[in-house]
Amino acid sequence: MRMPALTRLSSGGRDAIWEKEVLPPTSPDATKIEVNIKASLYRPFLLTSFIVAVVIMAALLWPFRHAMVIALVLATLVHPLRKKLPLSLRNRRILSATLLTILTVLFVLLPFCAALSLLTIEAIAFSQTAVTWFQSGGLNDVVVWVQHLHLPAWMMGYLDLSSIDLKEIKSWVYSPGEKLDCCSFGPARASLAI
Repeated sequence: MRMPALTRLSSGGRDAIWEKEVLPPTSPDATKIEVNIKASLYRPFLLTSFIVAVVIMAALLWPFRHAMVIALVLATLVHPLRKKLPLSLRNRRILSATLLTILTVLFVLLPFCAALSLLTIEAIAFSQTAVTWFQSGGLNDVVVWVQHLHLPAWMMGYLDLSSIDLKEIKSWVYSPGEKLDCCSFGPARASLAI
């Protein structure tokens, strides 16, 4: 049952009286209005849920961004080989997948091992150079050089060199790893400990 109600609306400076139907909550037309309201809220709710899910996924994956970029580059580089390798192996998919995995591991591990080897060689050379520099009095030369600089008085307050104990620094350099409780690398440590 529909109940008419009068509503005043202003239109262009003139007052008009419009008859509006007020539906009781149990009528079928009222259910359609509720469904329309639910339908009108569905898309914004879905969009908000999607944005929240994307933000949560981004927060979870943010620590792995570098690994994901490397994986993307690697997948892009390997994709043509993945397409051509099964054709050359007469559609043996397991064999081509195994071969591609081995090639990919070698493609990643060999440069990594080469870089690690170069870094190790450079670290050993740097430590030997540092020991030689300390033995030849390089640290004393630096202290004397800083003392003879013509710096403003306020800056000299920051460069108080009287608290530097050169013997302690030399003993720390000559015996690497002992005070730090680091693992030693055999001959490299023997050549550094003088």
